[in-house]
Amino acid sequence: MHLANGLPWTLPITLPVTKVEAKSINAGDEVALYSDEGELCGGIQVEEMIEYDKLEEAKLVYKTRR
Repeated sequence: MHLANGLPWTLPITLPVTKVEAKSINAGDEVALYSDEGELCGGIQVEEMIEYDKLEEAKLVYKTRR
């Protein structure tokens, strides 16, 4: 997909967290990203926190519920 001016429209990065984790994270925070093995992979700045609905995101972003 592209914007009207031709620039690519990329997908937002969404990372689900538990309700416990969400209580300690705020917009503007920088958080570390770790692999399943515990290796530091990088960091990201949180822009906003939203309720996560996996099926709704699949429908809206990927046009499927699978």
